Order: sequence, then C-alpha cells, then structure tokens
Amino acid sequence: MNGAATVRERLERALSDRYREVHVDFGPQRAGRISGILVSPDFEGLTTDQRQDDLWDVVRVTLGAESSDVSTIVTLTPDEYEDLRP
Repeated sequence: MNGAATVRERLERALSDRYREVHVDFGPQRAGRISGILVSPDFEGLTTDQRQDDLWDVVRVTLGAESSDVSTIVTLTPDEYEDLRP
C-alpha cells in the first residue's frame, strides 16, 4: 500500500503542476487503483476525449509503467462540478 500512496502523491503533484486552479478528489483506492475527479477551468471548451487525452498524457509521462495503477478519472470544469454537487 505504501507504493500506491507514493504513486498517488506523484500524480497529484503532476496534475497540480499541469492544470491551473485544479481540484483533485481521489476516492479510496479499490484493488490498489487510483480513481476520482479532476476539476479545472482548463477543461472549458474541450471535448471529453480531448480532456482525457491530455490527462492520460500527464499520467503516462509521470508514472510510466505505474500508469496501470490509475483507473477512471473524470475531468470536469468548475461549473460542471458544481452542477453535480447536492
């Protein structure tokens, strides 16, 4: 589990460096894999595919072979995130 925490920390740092005003909300790890929500105004005007391509470029560059430790990360704008909140 210690190795997974290190992967998570490295990914959070890389995402914070890549996206402005970023909010990262990773839930509890299931089966040792990271999943969650990434919110940034940088996603405004981008399609879901463009957002995911950019995200996974960051994941692959940052984690290399450890990219397999990442599951689903939903990419949202701040307005989209607010619309989901109760």
